[in-house]
Parts: sequence; structure tokens; C-alpha cells
Amino acid sequence: MEVDKIFGDGSGDWLEDAQYPNGNYTCKCSICGQTFIGHKRRVVCKVCAEEETTVNKRRYYELLEIEDKYNKLNDWYWSRPK
Repeated sequence: MEVDKIFGDGSGDWLEDAQYPNGNYTCKCSICGQTFIGHKRRVVCKVCAEEETTVNKRRYYELLEIEDKYNKLNDWYWSRPK
């Protein structure tokens, strides 16, 4: 079995956690299943955390677009001649 399959390639490691007493634990990501180094309470690797942030930002901007379309339609509806 390759080492990368067991420990990953290091891209999911939370290097900034290393400065803390509990920051050098081997954890398993609850999303992708890869192991990573980080605080003992972390449950998601850095790669999945960043992807989730990107997805949430995309959803946020989609909701803003929907809200803008709704507001325009609502303004049109109430301003039309009756």
C-alpha cells in the first residue's frame, strides 16, 4: 500500500495548527476520508474546508441574484398600471 493512500499528500494538512499543543494529530476527513495533520478536534481537511467555503460563496451569490430578480419583478408588478 502506498504511503500517499494512507497519509495523503499533505495538501489537506492544517499547518497553522502545528504551533498549538494539540495541533499535530493525525485526523481523518469526514468528507473525503483522507488523513491529514491538524488539531485533534478537526474533522475536515483543509482541501474540503476550502471547497465547502467556495460552494457556500457560490450559493450566496446565486441567492443574491434570485433576490434581485424577485425585487425587480415585485417592483414591476406594483408599479404597473391597474
